[in-house]
Amino acid sequence: MRGLIQPVTDLMARAVTTGELREADPGFLATAFMELAATVRPPQDGGTPAAADRLAQDVVDLFLRGAGPDTH
Repeated sequence: MRGLIQPVTDLMARAVTTGELREADPGFLATAFMELAATVRPPQDGGTPAAADRLAQDVVDLFLRGAGPDTH
């Protein structure tokens, strides 16, 4: 499990350092992101690569912006 989460934790640490993410524990951010991503189930109908890309974008958007309304 550590081998899976460490690269994401390192990514989150860099994002916090550069100001791309707010000040927070990188381990917490990595775990939260991985848990969110783990809840996603791709369509069972053998969806297209574009659909899988859209699903991945939606997960990242939800992580970065929350579930509030789009303000732009």
